[in-house]
Amino acid sequence: VPRLDPTQSSKPGYTLLQAINAGDDDPADTPIVTTAYDTEYRRLMASIDINEDVYGWIRIKGTVIDYPILQGADNDYYLNRTINREYSKAGSIFADFRLSDTHRDNYNAIFYGHCMSSGTMFRAIMEWYEAYATRDAVADTMEIEIITRDGVYIYEVFSAYRSEGTHFITASFADKAEYLTFLKDIRKKSVLRRRPSYDENSKICTLVTCTNVIAMPEERYVLHGILKQVVYYG
Repeated sequence: VPRLDPTQSSKPGYTLLQAINAGDDDPADTPIVTTAYDTEYRRLMASIDINEDVYGWIRIKGTVIDYPILQGADNDYYLNRTINREYSKAGSIFADFRLSDTHRDNYNAIFYGHCMSSGTMFRAIMEWYEAYATRDAVADTMEIEIITRDGVYIYEVFSAYRSEGTHFITASFADKAEYLTFLKDIRKKSVLRRRPSYDENSKICTLVTCTNVIAMPEERYVLHGILKQVVYYG
């Protein structure tokens, strides 16, 4: 694994927010270099050798979620296909096709997964959400790791709710004001007690899975994380 320059700036231009200019430095953009994720990096690169559509790898501490992320030309292809492109009812965890394949360029990085009764894919999100007695306590320590070619992006829980519609999968915004309004709206919907700080330069990830309620087929569990740290491979 090539050693990266720890003094390198991690504040890229905005790909999905074309109209936004970079603002003040964010603590999440402070580079950290470590060898702690070398094993994960090798696992990711091995999965890319299997399928070039691999976007990254997702892992949520405190849950069984630990899967490669695929990205197709649309949001249907990997709905019922594995990393080997074979049919599977469970499909894969996959990134919204509108995302840049350079993860750091995405201000709302959206990932989908089925809520399988077997406990696989994003079922753990439902199990965590519906465990009312422990939901807040677990959320306080939960970390969402998006492991990519260039580094590991670590998110803390920002918001969680059940919702219909598509407002939460907005992938691009006209300007900073529109993006900030979006962040305010999704935090207002949250059922959690925690309220992390944020501004127009914050970056989030959005995890989406079905509630499997027959009477509400369009309802989804939505979990948003807010970026708190970026780790580069050593």
